[in-house]
Amino acid sequence: MNQPIAIVSIGEIARVLAKAFLRNGCPVFPVTRSMNIEKAEEQNPGPLMVVVAVAEKDYPAVMETIPDVWRDRLVLI
Repeated sequence: MNQPIAIVSIGEIARVLAKAFLRNGCPVFPVTRSMNIEKAEEQNPGPLMVVVAVAEKDYPAVMETIPDVWRDRLVLI
């Protein structure tokens, strides 16, 4: 099984990316605004990548919550 891909936000762009990842056999781990990101990281400590697909105005606040162990796997959209 492939490593999961975490996607922070499930807006329009994130949905398109998630669909493409799933079609290609990559499990997707969605992280929504209502979720506790530390708990999400505990459930998925080693994703292949962490796609951050949030609106520009939300970017600073979201980046403050990204766990340190995910920072070397970030893909910013």
